[in-house]
Amino acid sequence: MRPLPALLGLLLASTPARAETFWLAAPQGAADAEPGSAPPTLRGVLLAEEDGVYIIRVVGGSVRIPKSLVFRVDEDDWTLATVAAAEAAAAPAGLLANQQRRQEQSALRATRQKVAQGRASARRRGRAVEASATVAKPRVERFDPVLGVAASGDQLRQRMDAAERDWQRTRNRRYLKLLRQLRRAR
Repeated sequence: MRPLPALLGLLLASTPARAETFWLAAPQGAADAEPGSAPPTLRGVLLAEEDGVYIIRVVGGSVRIPKSLVFRVDEDDWTLATVAAAEAAAAPAGLLANQQRRQEQSALRATRQKVAQGRASARRRGRAVEASATVAKPRVERFDPVLGVAASGDQLRQRMDAAERDWQRTRNRRYLKLLRQLRRAR
């Protein structure tokens, strides 16, 4: 037995449903919206109201919306049968879209497997590396454990000059302390 028709039959038999359009913003704001945009509405059948929440049956399932988010409710000509008919009409397109999505995912999965296999075979083969007898001297930078930085002599000199200028200009003791730390790092 299919669950969707059984659910719809149960809903039709159990509750007196009212079809309505739920406005999530003021309808006057919809007139000021961008051309071609849809107003912020939700069209469906009201199934129940529980603890400040609307339970609404829409095409594709049911939705729970707090009443505080709904600006206005307009009655509509939809019924549960109309919602079921819209779902039935959309079912072939949904099945086709699912089939296309599965094909795209399997193609993507196959591509990823090929890439992973190529990487694994490249690792197994190894790579040729040029051997040279020359060794480049690494650039020596001093590390200052107090400042927690590695800096060359030029950088330290520039920082010391800046700290000294700031000390002379402001007489702020932070610059004096920084200047002493930079002198120790030389």
